[in-house]
Amino acid sequence: MTDIATLVADNIHIWTGAIQRKSSAGRGGGKRISLYGIERLRALILDLAVRGKLVPQYAGDEPASELLKQLAKAKMAIKTPRKSRQSVANAEDATTAIETDLPKSWKAVALSQIASIHRGVTYSKSDAEDVERSGLIGLLRGQNIQSKINLENLVYVPTGKVSAEQILKPGDIVIAMSSGSADLVGKAAQFTHGPEVSFGAFCGVIRPVSKVVQTYLAFFCKTPFYRDQTQKGGKGIGIQNLSKGDLERLVCPLPPLAEQQRIVAKVDELMALCDALERESADAVAAHQALVEALLATLVNSADAADLARQWVRLENHFDTLFTTDASIDALKQAILDLAVRGKLVAQDAEDEAAVTLLKRIQAEREKLLGGRRPSKRPTSAKFEMNLPGGWICTPLANIGLTMTGGTPRSSQPQNFDGPIPFIGPGQISPTGNISHAEKFISELGLGQSTEALPGDVLMVCIGGSIGKSAIARERMAYNQQINAVRPLIASFRYVDLYLRSSAFQSAVLERATGSATPIINRSKWEGIPVAIPPLAEQDRIVIKVDELMALCDALKASLSNAAQTQCHLADAITEQAAA
Repeated sequence: MTDIATLVADNIHIWTGAIQRKSSAGRGGGKRISLYGIERLRALILDLAVRGKLVPQYAGDEPASELLKQLAKAKMAIKTPRKSRQSVANAEDATTAIETDLPKSWKAVALSQIASIHRGVTYSKSDAEDVERSGLIGLLRGQNIQSKINLENLVYVPTGKVSAEQILKPGDIVIAMSSGSADLVGKAAQFTHGPEVSFGAFCGVIRPVSKVVQTYLAFFCKTPFYRDQTQKGGKGIGIQNLSKGDLERLVCPLPPLAEQQRIVAKVDELMALCDALERESADAVAAHQALVEALLATLVNSADAADLARQWVRLENHFDTLFTTDASIDALKQAILDLAVRGKLVAQDAEDEAAVTLLKRIQAEREKLLGGRRPSKRPTSAKFEMNLPGGWICTPLANIGLTMTGGTPRSSQPQNFDGPIPFIGPGQISPTGNISHAEKFISELGLGQSTEALPGDVLMVCIGGSIGKSAIARERMAYNQQINAVRPLIASFRYVDLYLRSSAFQSAVLERATGSATPIINRSKWEGIPVAIPPLAEQDRIVIKVDELMALCDALKASLSNAAQTQCHLADAITEQAAA
C-alpha cells in the first residue's frame, strides 16, 4: 500500500518544481506554464485509487462479487439493447486479463455489466434553434463537457422528437464520442442536476444501473486507466470516434461498495491538497514574474546613464533569484530590446554621422526609387515621448524605406500557384521572429498579383490574434494581404526589425488597431508609427550588442530547460516507482 501523504511530503519540491512551458499562439508569442509535477501527482493518485493501492482493504467489506450480483439484478430490470456475442466475449477477455492484478475482493467488469450505454442522435438543422422557448429542449454537445457539465450555449430541438432514454438523468455521465483531437475523445463529466436536457450525436451517456455506483463511476471516468482505453478505442483520420461498442467493452476495476466510498473520499481529500499546491505554485510564479517586470521597467525607464548603472546593480545582485524561469528571461530579452531602441545599450560616438543626415540620404534614395514621386499623403508622426540621445531622430516608419502591403493571387487561375516562389501568411511568421517553410508556392504570374519580399525586408502581421509578429525575409518570397512590410533604405534592416519588436512599436500597433474581436491596423496608420533612428554606425553597434546579449539569454534559458527537464524526469520516476 502506497503512503501517498508521505510520498507528497517527502517530494514536495519535485511536485512543485517540475514545470513545463507551453507555447501559445498570438502576438508576441506569449507563454503559459504547465505545473507538470502536480499534474503527474494527480494522475498518480487516480491510478493508485483505481488499482486498489490508495486505501486499505478490510476483511469485513462485502466483496465486489456480491455487489455485482445486485447490479446484475438491477440491470435485468432495465430494458437494454442486446449485445453481440463477440462484443460480450471481447469484454470477458479484457476483464480476465487485468483481474489478477487487483485485490482479491475486487472484480474487473465490462462497463456494460454495470451501466447502459446510450449514443446521441442527429437532428436536422431545421429542427435546431439557438434560443430557448416553450416546446424545445436543450441539447448538449461536446463543447459542453468540461470538468463539469456546462449548460451555456446550448442548441434547442423539439421536445417531441426526443425519446425518454435521450433525456439526461441525475448521475448520468456524458462522454465526448467524437473530436478532432484524440486527447478530447472520451472526456467525461457527470450530470448531477439542472434543467431537462438531452445530448447530441457527438456525445454518449454512461447510465449506471444503480445509484450506488454513480459516484464511483464518475470518478473512474476521470482516471488515466479509463482515458487510456478511450484513446486506444478512438478511430478515424482527422476526426477521432468512439463507438457505443467501445464504451460497452471498457474495463472497470470494481471495488467493494464500502471501499468505493473510502476511495472517493480519499481522492477528494488529496485533490484538494493538489489544488492548494497548484494555487501556491501559480501564485508564486505570478508574483515572481510581476517582480521581475517591475524591476526591469525601472531599468528601461532610467533617467540617465548613472541611474541606469544603479538600477542594473540592483538587478545584478539578485540575478540568480530573479531570472529562474523562461518567462523572466523572455522579459529580460524584451528589456534588452527596449534599452537598445532608447539609446541606452551602447555608447554614442560624436564622430558618427547624425541621424538627420542619414534620413536625408534615405529620402533621396526613396524618391529616386519612386521615380521622383512622393506619396500622395505624407505620414505624420504622433508625439514621441522617449528622450532620445543626441544624434538620434524620430520619424514615421514610412520615411525610412519603402512600405508595402501583401496580396493573394487569384485562386481561379491554377497557373498562379504553379511555381517556385514561397508564398506566406501570418501562420508562417513565428513569435520568435522566424519564417517557417511556406505551405504554398506561386509562379511569376502569381507574383504579379501578390507582393514581392526581398532578403532584408521586414514583414509584420497586421491583423488578428497574431498582430505585431514580425520577421526578416531571408529569401525572395511573396506574402498575403494580412502582412505589411518595410524595405529599409540605407538604414540597417536588423535595427529596424529590433525596433518593430520593441514595446514602443508594439504598443503603438495595438493603440492604432481597430476592431476588438479581430484587431487590424491599415497600412497608412502602420507606416505613420514613429520610429527612433540612431546614426547608422550606432545601429550596427546596437545590433551586435543585442545579438551578444540574446545569446547569453538563450544559454541561460537552455540551462533552465535542462534543470526543468531533470525535475520532470524526477517526477516521472517517482510516480512510476510508486505505481509499480
